[in-house]
Amino acid sequence: IPLGQTPGSYWSHIIAETTNAGDDTTIMNVTVPTNRSWIRIPINFGDTLAPLGTSGSVGQIYIKNIGNVRLDFEVFRSTYITLSPSSFSIQKQIERNVTVNFSVPDTATEGLLASTVTMKAKEEDDGPNANPYTQETNFNLNITNPPPAISDIYAEPRNFEILYESVTIGATITDNYDVDRAWINISQPNGT
Repeated sequence: IPLGQTPGSYWSHIIAETTNAGDDTTIMNVTVPTNRSWIRIPINFGDTLAPLGTSGSVGQIYIKNIGNVRLDFEVFRSTYITLSPSSFSIQKQIERNVTVNFSVPDTATEGLLASTVTMKAKEEDDGPNANPYTQETNFNLNITNPPPAISDIYAEPRNFEILYESVTIGATITDNYDVDRAWINISQPNGT
């Protein structure tokens, strides 16, 4: 029986023939039960860095209907998580992805936030529920306020006479918030 065969009762003839004693025929009945099985991958995303006041991607959840009827799903999420889509249908032997993103406000409490995305198969009127009924993908949002990143540092000219020459110093400074201020510390060869 092929994967995803539509549920129902099927029959066929079985014929046995001989060269010297005639033949015989019987009917074979096969019943294919409803199969509402499905899988999802991954079970866990691990830890995702989620700086305060930012949005980003957690990952994709792969869901496949390995049964033989269409399944309808609802997807539920934890705080600071967004999903696309949040409800959908999957035909038999078909897969689809659910995109999981985060959006952390700047007022969130820093720390590890245990998060869950729950996929739930909708109840059916014509028979038992999906198998399994729900599945979860777990992960942690590491909510933090990272320090600014400093790059492209330059000073022109590189060698100069202190108190007698002008020097241009610059850098690219990025942060998940506006950069409040920046300063430099110039040390002379004698350590002052």
